[in-house]
Amino acid sequence: MSLQQYDEFLKEHKPVASGPQVELVRKVGQKTQKAVEQYMQSQGLGGKLANYKWEFNLVESKEANAWCMPGGKVVVYSGLLPITKDETGLAVVVGHEIAHAIAATVESG
Repeated sequence: MSLQQYDEFLKEHKPVASGPQVELVRKVGQKTQKAVEQYMQSQGLGGKLANYKWEFNLVESKEANAWCMPGGKVVVYSGLLPITKDETGLAVVVGHEIAHAIAATVESG
């Protein structure tokens, strides 16, 4: 998905603006971001994330899904939250999705 497609997605699926679920997604996302950046730096790969502009969005949807684009654009669907139950469960999913994006970034360059 390109950045243009990402912007179109957010126009069609408005992010939830505020509330405890939004705060949870942002908190988990920021903690995961920090851990990923520290790890990449420790491996001499910090430069691979130089163009990352991290965003963590929650969109209203019954679908249980989440994804991350190379570049750090993360979307969590609200239907996933009852399954993940708490911060730890959400961190597993967000970390998994970010790992896909990081792997694509490292492999491409």
